[in-house]
Amino acid sequence: MTAAFLLWYLLYVVLSAYARGFMGTKIIGEVNVALVFGLLQFVSTFLIAWLYERYARRRLEPLAAEVRAGIPAAAGVAAPPTISPLRKDGPGPEEERR
Repeated sequence: MTAAFLLWYLLYVVLSAYARGFMGTKIIGEVNVALVFGLLQFVSTFLIAWLYERYARRRLEPLAAEVRAGIPAAAGVAAPPTISPLRKDGPGPEEERR
């Protein structure tokens, strides 16, 4: 995802530098291709952040909870109750097991 975004960004920069005629093409009124591409940079940034947040909440947070729950138990100390900052719908897997 990072490589794809960097390629997309570099395409925007290269086109802005070397394809001024294309980037200056008006689409609707005074809105040109460069403006649309620039706005799409913001859209793609927020989309990538949202997709990563979903991935982290579904895949990474449960794994991190297992690691957090297992470390104090391995040392012979009771695990403190933890509430995941990413979960908004109730206790995480570590709270459900107790």
